[in-house]
Amino acid sequence: MYYTFKVTGGCKLRGKAGEVRWFGPVIVELWGRHMHPGKELHSLILRCLECSVRMEMILEEHANEVVLPGM
Repeated sequence: MYYTFKVTGGCKLRGKAGEVRWFGPVIVELWGRHMHPGKELHSLILRCLECSVRMEMILEEHANEVVLPGM
């Protein structure tokens, strides 16, 4: 896992899926600590990160199943 920097953009996390797979909860925690709660966009980003982590958890919980159960 490594970071790359571009002149036109910000920091981008690069790595294989298995290397960055469990990085989501860390990002959620860090974003939650450093975001500005009063900014709607920051709250939306936090919600998206949380949903992404939840989706990963659901996929992990049902890794051996062919179809996800109804939720």
